Amino acid sequence: MLLTSQTLVYELGGNMTISDTNAVQNDITAPSSGTPRGSWIALLLLSAAQFMLILDLTIVNIALPDLSLDLGLTGDAAGWVITAYAIPFGLLMLPGGRAADRFGSRRIFLIGLVMFTISSMVAGLAINAPLLIAARAGQGVSAALMSPAALATITAMFDGTDRNRALGIWGSIGAVGGAAGVLIGGLLTGGPGWRWIFYINVPVGLAIAALLPMYAPYVTPAADRYWSGFLRNFRVVRDRAILSGLYLMVGGSALMFAIFFLLSFVLQSRLGWSPVSTGLMFLPVALGTVVGAQLAGHIVSHMGVRLPSVLALAIAGLGLALQAYFLDQTWILIGGATVAALGLGVVMVAATIITMGHAGENQRGFVSGLLNTLHELGGAAGVAGFSALAASSIATPELSAEGFVTSLLVGAGFAAVATVISIVLVPGGRPKGDVSGFVH
Repeated sequence: MLLTSQTLVYELGGNMTISDTNAVQNDITAPSSGTPRGSWIALLLLSAAQFMLILDLTIVNIALPDLSLDLGLTGDAAGWVITAYAIPFGLLMLPGGRAADRFGSRRIFLIGLVMFTISSMVAGLAINAPLLIAARAGQGVSAALMSPAALATITAMFDGTDRNRALGIWGSIGAVGGAAGVLIGGLLTGGPGWRWIFYINVPVGLAIAALLPMYAPYVTPAADRYWSGFLRNFRVVRDRAILSGLYLMVGGSALMFAIFFLLSFVLQSRLGWSPVSTGLMFLPVALGTVVGAQLAGHIVSHMGVRLPSVLALAIAGLGLALQAYFLDQTWILIGGATVAALGLGVVMVAATIITMGHAGENQRGFVSGLLNTLHELGGAAGVAGFSALAASSIATPELSAEGFVTSLLVGAGFAAVATVISIVLVPGGRPKGDVSGFVH
């Protein structure tokens, strides 16, 4: 069977888009009817790997206070434990997809998996902050190879309704992994210790590397006609609707990552909650994101993108302000974070809908990759900026709340400014076509 090459990417909040780039073609041998049992086993293995990648975006948050104390990380340096992973993950995802097209998706996935497993072991063994941050960067580079290659492999294995089922399973991994990360991070940090949030990847990675070649097909490398089309595709950012969607994704991701980062330190270092209790307290916040994401698709399809985006950003700003003014009152603090997360869940799904809804048929692969790249980079920028603002409180959380309050108020102000800009930038009217394919 002859299939056109796919550029495939994931999003942290659980939204997933798949689009044909029409750039190159792969020769893939598939069964004439039905899907072999081995393909479903391969899907399970690839999904487990993707779950591990998403987990490592959020699992670190709960461990940061203990980790920082053990390795002597300063307030702003603690943020680099997250951003060192997110920045290369975001920046290299498009080249990672290209490598999968050029050299074979299974091969690139396995290379990335071996690199990720080694980097995880180094992170767990790290004796100082520079080594840990370098290992986290290695994880990010590896993840950028693994994620698009895994999805390309899945589309090679499945066809028709089975492919839709497989992609539905894949699309749920982001939301589950993001929510599970905070709970698993709490259990591991409160149990065997923070190093196990990295060690746990090692047996999983080795098992997947050993089993996957038995079940996943080898995809023939594609012709080298990628980069000229890649550069031409950047012209899509001149479209106002696409530009507004990218803007919403960057802003929403920056605030969401910052909330998770700050809340972990406030609950554990200032309020004295254990890692396990902190993980449990994060669940309403994660649920708020999921609820917001689910509501967004229905609201946007009836009201368009502008009004829901504006209201959601305003709600997120209100949630951040509540956290700042009631920092030491746990339930109001969690309530404010949940309100903010609900609003940001709407923002990021609205960003996906308007961006993908206005991309041309032959641009959607590139635009979806750009959107998800900005998701990671926006999150990294948010953690870096807010950790710098909160540095004084992170260093002496029991003595000073000033840094936490300042960073949360700046976040509320950022949301307010973003609300005003959205009124002007985001076009009115309903999105083009059917948006259901962009929301999961």
